[in-house]
Amino acid sequence: MGCGKGRYLKNLIEDIPQHSYFAMDLSEKVMKMLPGNVEKKQGRLTQIPYKDNKFDFVYVCEALEHAINLRGAINELWRILKRGGEIVIIDKPIEKMGKMKLDEWEQWIDDVEMQEYVGEIGGKLKIIKTVPYIGKHKNLFRAWIIRK
Repeated sequence: MGCGKGRYLKNLIEDIPQHSYFAMDLSEKVMKMLPGNVEKKQGRLTQIPYKDNKFDFVYVCEALEHAINLRGAINELWRILKRGGEIVIIDKPIEKMGKMKLDEWEQWIDDVEMQEYVGEIGGKLKIIKTVPYIGKHKNLFRAWIIRK
């Protein structure tokens, strides 16, 4: 969800080609870069155009920082996830703010708030403090894994 041009989605398809893949982004234009075998839908993280309990795995990378309503976006990700499934969120934690230039509307994720959100919806949260990243922003990204 919030796939953009699909940089990470393309890697998943290459690594695990036998699965079905679905993509959603605010911009239909950027999704034109995705492979033809990916189902694409235009939508917002707070209004995901997929039915309840559809996915075993939901992946969001560097998109929640753009969500106006973080809690609403997490509720939507939870809604489309099947019982026993996982949501993997890769983004920037709030305590790393200042490590790179950002737009004023960007929001970075707070571990305590994430724990509260996940507790409210009845999920289990695992936090991976540092996600490997190739490039100049090493040690900047974190993973929040939510199990339903």
